[in-house]
Amino acid sequence: MEPIRNPSPEYDTTYFASRIEDIASEMLPEGVTLGKGIEVGANLLQLTHERYSENPYHNADHPLNVLRRHWKLMSIIQSILPDKIDNSMYDLSIAPVCGHDVINEPGAPAGENEEKSAEVVYQYMLEADYSEEEAQIGYDMVIGTAVTRNKKGVIVQNNLRKGLQHPLVWVLANADINGIAMEGVPRMVSDALDLYLEFSGTSVKDFLHNPAGATAGAADFFQTQAQFLSDRLAAVDEDLSYYFTEKEKQMLQEAFDEEFTGTTRDAVSAARVLFRFPKMPELIIHSATSGVEDIAGSGAEQLAKVKKHAADLLKRSHDRS
Repeated sequence: MEPIRNPSPEYDTTYFASRIEDIASEMLPEGVTLGKGIEVGANLLQLTHERYSENPYHNADHPLNVLRRHWKLMSIIQSILPDKIDNSMYDLSIAPVCGHDVINEPGAPAGENEEKSAEVVYQYMLEADYSEEEAQIGYDMVIGTAVTRNKKGVIVQNNLRKGLQHPLVWVLANADINGIAMEGVPRMVSDALDLYLEFSGTSVKDFLHNPAGATAGAADFFQTQAQFLSDRLAAVDEDLSYYFTEKEKQMLQEAFDEEFTGTTRDAVSAARVLFRFPKMPELIIHSATSGVEDIAGSGAEQLAKVKKHAADLLKRSHDRS
């Protein structure tokens, strides 16, 4: 599943509604129909775009990518535990997924952006005539995506084992944070570089055309992302236990293993390579950005090719290790 990149300059609600419908046609099980969620989701995506279109990662593309993963996980759960997921939940999930980062202010205290985003989603859902119970599910789904560090310094989704034990809360949290595990090395490289650019305030131009200056910071961030992946995957079992019985959890883990084993294994193995060889990220990024001036296209197109080159290099490094 390749990261979505908006190909059109028309970022109105009609455009975003069409993006949701495109993902629906690709991902939804037969017989599922959508309703008011499309309009609410499109409005939240447009609001996200208006506020954060310049963000390399937390822009309107991110929730669209999460929506694809979210519906994929939902369909797997529904196929095994149909009493946990019904067809109406696909429409219900659109607003919380599309609005989970509608407030994303840098430097905010841990959890504050998610709380504010959850409040916006809650109000939008009520205004669209979702029931209070449905809007509360949406609120809890967004709150579940918050992350912080525990006393041991490990990154955790600290709200995920609190409150409403609705499966959609677990699904969104995993679709948002554990996308690497579902989509493998290309996703890890793409997300890590976009997040580095966003968090460091580095422009695409400076990153691409000043490799010596950008390499060290990006390499350190690669190591951080590799640790983050390891931390989150280690917590999946306990997270599942909060939402499902032991028998249900076992059935789901078997299904997830069957669906995602290859990509998960590749991402985890590549992350371990980064752990074992601390200079590896620096070498990969330096190699991937070398000669970028010879790549035709816009900065975004050049960056996409650099990401692909970096992912290929990391895969080859993993294969040789």
